[in-house]
Amino acid sequence: MQKQYRRNVFSNSGANAIGSILQLAALAIISQLLDTAVYANYLVATAIVGVAEIGSDFGTRIWAAKKFALSQTPASVLTRALLGKLCYSICTVILLASILIQDFGLVETLLCAAIAMTQPSTDPFLWYLRGIERLDIEAVMVLLVRVVVAVTITVLALMGHGLMVILLGWLLCNLARIVIESRLAALQPLFHQHEEGSCSSLAQLKEVLLATLPLGGSLLSMSLFHRFGILLLNMVGTPADVALFGTGYKFVSAASFVATSIGVSLFPRLVRAVECQDAAGTNGVIKSEIMAVTAFFGPACVVGILVLPALCQWLYSGDLSSTGWIMVVLMPGLYMSSINIGTKFTLNVMSLNWYDTASVLIGLATFSAVFFLVVGMPISYRTAVAWVAGEAMMFTVKVVVLRLMRRDIDLHVPVVATTFAVLVLTAAMR
Repeated sequence: MQKQYRRNVFSNSGANAIGSILQLAALAIISQLLDTAVYANYLVATAIVGVAEIGSDFGTRIWAAKKFALSQTPASVLTRALLGKLCYSICTVILLASILIQDFGLVETLLCAAIAMTQPSTDPFLWYLRGIERLDIEAVMVLLVRVVVAVTITVLALMGHGLMVILLGWLLCNLARIVIESRLAALQPLFHQHEEGSCSSLAQLKEVLLATLPLGGSLLSMSLFHRFGILLLNMVGTPADVALFGTGYKFVSAASFVATSIGVSLFPRLVRAVECQDAAGTNGVIKSEIMAVTAFFGPACVVGILVLPALCQWLYSGDLSSTGWIMVVLMPGLYMSSINIGTKFTLNVMSLNWYDTASVLIGLATFSAVFFLVVGMPISYRTAVAWVAGEAMMFTVKVVVLRLMRRDIDLHVPVVATTFAVLVLTAAMR
């Protein structure tokens, strides 16, 4: 069991590391190739895709991974998951098409929606691999598409193409991944039908919707939180503000793949411990997750605070030369965000999804309050401070909820609080 966990963490983290490095390299290149306005629109498009990813399945990914981890009839789970995804995807397309996004036409908006619906995180095939703890296979597929997307976007930017062609290239890469996945031997159990009675499609859809609505609320609000800064700056700031904060945030948030890898690797084990009402086992999983995140992100954030300003001044010029200082401000939030990934999974598994949603809404309110009320600093830096404050508030609310609802759960608050305080002080001194 421990060997399998290590294999999942290292394969998933390693693949994500390589993919993230290539994507960040592509981001650095296209930031120099595209003019500021087009580059800012590209960052806004990635934010739209990120939010629409959640909307396109609205929590079905967690419901399906949990069902796949427990079910002996994966084909029936896939059928219900696809019904839920179809329903939510239609709603997402209608909603995006009805919203006027600054500098975005209908075609660009629909391309963003199509990309979102075919992203790896919204892929039922990969949900199955996650449920059966085959993150090594998932890692290979995700790495493959991330490499191809990074190369495709870079080549298209080098050729001088605009946003629409870049988005179309991204979509085609996602579709190619799905076709390749359907041929994998590990996924063949999904296509073996089992007799499960005469439950109608409408009844199956109702089951999924009732189970996923609270999950979707928590996931969508969290996704919006992580893109809120870029979307907010797109409304009230300049393209230069969007480019500066967006670049720094993209580089910082890319590192959260480590926390996600740890979380999804432990997810099936957490599900089984909670289902068996094993308090000791549940606390063991949570402790492993928090300690692993702290051991990695504590030192990594300190090093980032010390070296990133000089590195980014060497890497960038002009409007983006201050990217490193934005990243210094964001570093404490990166650690807290990584911890919040684990606490989110904990609340989801324990069916405390509305409380999770409430914590994110309070985090968004904190983000907005800091953004609009704190004055005396450039708007890009103010956005970074607001994000850190929002992450800290979300963790605080989650701790209070678990203390009230599940007194047997230990989130190791002293460890988290001490590490966060050290990072804040280090960033302030820098």
